[in-house]
Amino acid sequence: MPNILILSQWYFPDTWMQLRDLARRLSADGFGVEVLSAVPYSLNDGKVVSGYRLRFRQAEMLDGVKVIRLPLFISQSRSGVGRVCCYTSFGLSAVTLGQFGIRRPDIVFVYNLPTLGWAARLFRLFRGAKFVLMVQDLWPESVTGSGMMNSRFLGHFLDRWCRRFYRSADALTGLSPGFKEALTARGVDPNRIEVVYNWTNESVPLPPEASEPNPRFTAVYAGNMGVYQGIDTFIEAAEILAQRNVPAVFRLIGGGVELERLKSLSAVKNLPNLTFVPWMPSDRIGTELARADALLLHLKKMDLFKITIPGKTQTYLRSGRPIICGVQGEAARLVETAGAGLTFEPENPESLAGTVQRMTEMPKGELAEMGRAGRRFYESEMAFEIGYRRIVNLFSRVLARDGGDRL
Repeated sequence: MPNILILSQWYFPDTWMQLRDLARRLSADGFGVEVLSAVPYSLNDGKVVSGYRLRFRQAEMLDGVKVIRLPLFISQSRSGVGRVCCYTSFGLSAVTLGQFGIRRPDIVFVYNLPTLGWAARLFRLFRGAKFVLMVQDLWPESVTGSGMMNSRFLGHFLDRWCRRFYRSADALTGLSPGFKEALTARGVDPNRIEVVYNWTNESVPLPPEASEPNPRFTAVYAGNMGVYQGIDTFIEAAEILAQRNVPAVFRLIGGGVELERLKSLSAVKNLPNLTFVPWMPSDRIGTELARADALLLHLKKMDLFKITIPGKTQTYLRSGRPIICGVQGEAARLVETAGAGLTFEPENPESLAGTVQRMTEMPKGELAEMGRAGRRFYESEMAFEIGYRRIVNLFSRVLARDGGDRL
């Protein structure tokens, strides 16, 4: 069986992500799997995870898979320059320290970052490896389009760099049909692009639905409260609903750079129908989702997000609860196609309040069917088994192009 090297700045335990599921399954199916990643650190405070240190090299076995950790410059800066410096530092580690002590890979599976293109090309040049890219964010838009980098010169440089990076891959995965269209527009052969939806953490068991109904219609948001999530919209919608005496409440679970400001804004408005809840373990999050009458999904109205499917979408669909979606483009179409909920205009509190009020007036059976439809869509289109099979088939096609054995 072929050897697969997974190259990613992030890998368990700094965050749950699909790569751990992928590595475990590939190893169990007989592939030779190694992971080249950075020293894990908390995405909240930037501290290195206990048990690790910023040293030149640290190897460990996780789930029977060898994981090699390399140093990087950790930056929690909200500026685009700070983020690029962080990403570039790991890219340099992978180019230098990462080229040694790795068995010859047949495929280097790169997670997302253009700054890892150097390392992938070196493995191709000196080891003959194929380069397969898992695209999760479109660059340079993820930096320039977010307003974190305003330099026209740097933006132009990043655009040229990223186009070359995408076209250099032997194959790519995109997390939505919109990603495939965008990559094709950058000159990538569409025959080399496979749409692979992200899956959620399926090791977390689904809790039973609440036996008692909520006293008031409860809409839950669980996730990051950062610049792009636009949580102000929830606060303003809650104020509108309170003024209308609509029996609905918002529970906002999580943390992030905007949390304290949002709490202050809510306190000034003295809203009786909105509560902030600290972040909690995934099993407790699952219970919160199961008890909700609906789940809130929102991103700011930016072109950058039109082809994005937020990571929590899969978790929401699997939970079997109706979704109230305020994300342009792909995410809204997905919710509508699945029949899993209702949509509203992003950053429009009046639109959100009206959608919540509409849901409070819907029959319980109709809401329950929305939840069931969402879970069916997840299981048929987005579950790990579906994504895994698409990725393995892509590996097979890549290796077969040069007369290699099919998997």
